[in-house]
Amino acid sequence: MNLMEYKTLSLDFRRVSSNLLTADADNAFIKLKRFKLFIDSSPIITKIIQTRISKLEFDFRDCFLIDTVQGHHQIIPPVDEDLHIKAQYDYLSYLCSQDIDIRGVAFQFVSKSGKWNDIVREFLDKAFKPLVDFIVDSLGKEIMILGGDRSMGNNITQNIANNYGNVNAAGRDATINTNLKADDIGEIKALIEKLLPTIADTQLTDEEKEFLTDDMETITEQLESSKPKMARLKKAYEGIKKYVGNAKTGITSATLFLSDWNSLMEKVEELIGKS
Repeated sequence: MNLMEYKTLSLDFRRVSSNLLTADADNAFIKLKRFKLFIDSSPIITKIIQTRISKLEFDFRDCFLIDTVQGHHQIIPPVDEDLHIKAQYDYLSYLCSQDIDIRGVAFQFVSKSGKWNDIVREFLDKAFKPLVDFIVDSLGKEIMILGGDRSMGNNITQNIANNYGNVNAAGRDATINTNLKADDIGEIKALIEKLLPTIADTQLTDEEKEFLTDDMETITEQLESSKPKMARLKKAYEGIKKYVGNAKTGITSATLFLSDWNSLMEKVEELIGKS
């Protein structure tokens, strides 16, 4: 696979994994199966996983304590990361082979909430987020190797750090405000990763949630591109701005992440040079 194919795979995986981790109680099982199907249908991701676990012997029930007769089920990850990866993948395979309601599975584990959607999402996050992070990191490393570490965050920040002025990052009439430091680029990406799961809890319609998710993932995609397109960054920013701060949507007024949303908007504004 070439660099662009890896980037496309990475973007598609983030979308599928985000859909899983933000699933509603009613659709969690189908999104779990779609997640498993995506992994198994990608030779690259399959190789990433199997390279780490193919020679290991480990019963996922030693990590996911689901045979308890009394009391809640528990998740106790092994110290060895490879064993944890194997346990997650095997448990994922086990669940997908069953005709079950994820609500019943999630309810067996301790949850801080009494709402079904929260119970299911908390279970999915605890059970499979480490596997998602491992795959994201592995794809990211391959992208860095193939791209010679020339992603946007690394490509423009040499001049950013030295305050050399504007850098032409995407062609004619497309400049990036270079007051932004390398750490700020990373912070934008981290904020997006943190905030994506919170979209499911807003009062937006399903279509609006999809649009907002697409806009945020577009920013991440452009930040990781060796040739970022300013027009796409600005369009994504305007799309997010339409929802953030509008009390009717419940984006900032009804979540615990108001400061994070505001920080994201401020840093993207600085990135694209908006006053």
